[in-house]
Amino acid sequence: MSSVIRLISCNMERDGDREEPDEKFPAAWLEATTMIASLKGHAVLRQEMTHSPAGSRRLRAAEKILGMRGFVSPNNIGNNPTGMFLREDTFQDAEQHQRMFPWRTPPTIVHTRFTVAPEVRLTLGSVHHAYNDPGMRAREVGDITAYVDKLKRREHLILGGDHNESPLPQGEPTPSIDWASPEITDDVHRLHRTVEIPHSLRTRALHRMRHLLPGPHPRLAPRRVSCSYLDQTLLEAGMHDAARYHATNRGNRLCQGPTAGHASNAKGQGGPQRIDRIYLDPWLTTAVINVQVIDISGLSDHHAVVVDLSARGMAKSPRTRAFSISRAEAFGVFVDVTPTEFQEIHEGTHTRWWHSPARSA
Repeated sequence: MSSVIRLISCNMERDGDREEPDEKFPAAWLEATTMIASLKGHAVLRQEMTHSPAGSRRLRAAEKILGMRGFVSPNNIGNNPTGMFLREDTFQDAEQHQRMFPWRTPPTIVHTRFTVAPEVRLTLGSVHHAYNDPGMRAREVGDITAYVDKLKRREHLILGGDHNESPLPQGEPTPSIDWASPEITDDVHRLHRTVEIPHSLRTRALHRMRHLLPGPHPRLAPRRVSCSYLDQTLLEAGMHDAARYHATNRGNRLCQGPTAGHASNAKGQGGPQRIDRIYLDPWLTTAVINVQVIDISGLSDHHAVVVDLSARGMAKSPRTRAFSISRAEAFGVFVDVTPTEFQEIHEGTHTRWWHSPARSA
């Protein structure tokens, strides 16, 4: 077995399109699938398996090109199902576990065992969170925490895909989007990707003072910030973004490059953001040795994310539960947020959206 285990997450736009009239596979799908095969992954977490349902000719062709076993989930109200490919010499006894509610696009969840540590259960998930509703994404990540809870039973979890939300802004090289900017012209996208939070105490006080002066007094417009509830929830539950961990501990900020928002159809949406991410449990996170963002422009409107893990580290950590990273370590990059800022952030709302007004001004 290889000394390095490679995980790949790839949202291939609409699965490369429909098959041509002569039943040839579309060129974009064939080129993208061949490119993924060249990366020599051991697990490929796919999103938008639009034209590759279970048992289809295209799914069988992908299995042959990749040299892997494929899994696909059925659709719910979404149109682009998730899927997964696994190398059977690396992950044995693979069994798919179906989830439907509360997902717009059900995840592909596979329970398996790592060949060099077969006594340990490992769950892999390919996810594509709802693009259009922060509330639905919150319900979906709530469902994911049921799998995180199984870490107590010495099980392990790998989760990756298109999360349709930005990560927490602290430590990110890509600036947070200024949703009040006139350059944001896609109003519906703003609603899909943001939450409304109260203005700071100072801003509200100044606004009230203006009402003491003569003249028109426009309403204080709501303030919107990028929704990062999903990332915050997974981090608080003990899951770690592999790219953030690698950047923080190895100084490789390139692995935190944006993964979507480059395409022409994203104009007016605030620019590229890092919405495709792979999360690992705190033991497997310590086995990360490299993370890359692979530019596949022309083949998809998303870039691929590649995470390399030490096979030895993967086998050792589950057995010993040694060398796990703590939640405190992960939050170490956020310690500059003051209690006063937290109070202003959470005032007037029951949820825990992360934002630091002093650092976004």
